[in-house]
Amino acid sequence: MALRFGGGRLGLAMGLVLFSAEAALAQARLDAASATTVFGQAQALCDADGGRAWGVSLCGPILIADPATRDFIANADGVDAPLEREGAFFTGRLPDSVPIANTAVRWNGRVWTMLMAPLPEDETARSILLMHEAWHRIQDQIGLKAIHADQPQLETEAGRLSLRLELRALSAALAAVETVERRRAVEDALALRAWRHARFPEAQAAEDAMERNEGVAEYTGRLLSRDDQMTSRLAAHLARGDRVRAYARSFAYYTGPPMASFWMRLRRAGRRTGIAARDWGGCWRARWSCRSSPMKRSSRNAGPDTGRRRSRPRKRQGRANRRRASPP
Repeated sequence: MALRFGGGRLGLAMGLVLFSAEAALAQARLDAASATTVFGQAQALCDADGGRAWGVSLCGPILIADPATRDFIANADGVDAPLEREGAFFTGRLPDSVPIANTAVRWNGRVWTMLMAPLPEDETARSILLMHEAWHRIQDQIGLKAIHADQPQLETEAGRLSLRLELRALSAALAAVETVERRRAVEDALALRAWRHARFPEAQAAEDAMERNEGVAEYTGRLLSRDDQMTSRLAAHLARGDRVRAYARSFAYYTGPPMASFWMRLRRAGRRTGIAARDWGGCWRARWSCRSSPMKRSSRNAGPDTGRRRSRPRKRQGRANRRRASPP
């Protein structure tokens, strides 16, 4: 909304005050001290990993951009065109053709980890974000190209309900103390997912693609954040996911971390191949020594629209419901 000032000198003074405030805010979002903290934190986290998680280092070029002004501060110079140097950092203004977001971006001869100012003040949340986006910068390098897929099944009541129940089962698995209890909770999650994939035949490929992209990135962020309360924070994260109204663009942030946790225990080459080539449900089923894959079991049953096909998922849903606290 445009602001108009009247009153001659008073209006001019008010305009100058607002202009100064906006300039100060932009400066605060991109000051050298904050950049030093962010760049140092990112370096420390990826140094601590030492390339063990993915076989390559997550350290690399980072730029922090202010969406209001398009100004940025970076930890590396450009390749195609030099940037303005200010002390240990490099600054400039992004062209309009470069979208500003928390992402990875190819610009000026480099692939950058782009971070949108202001960053989270909480150190753990900031660590997760840094390593999440750093993973996006190297994902093409490790053969996990970003593929964005629509999720129409999650726009339906049945799709959302099955996903919420799946999240509750995953949360129960995280909270479980006994192996048997954990296995049952994981089987609940897999059965609910299998039911959804049987009901919506295109869902499996679409969900797998999103989980290999945002799901793996979110798990990497949590894994490398060096958070000694990762399991409890992840359980709280899943609980928040239960209250989300629209899942099409966000579901993998919730399901991806627990799903990827299995593959992070496997041999490095096998882990990356599995994430790239196989469905998540099959990966987990192998981990928990279940009798058959969820899709095979669903196809043997009569179908999601018949009593026989629905009977087992409903039993699983009931067990997941008994575990959960009442929704808010």
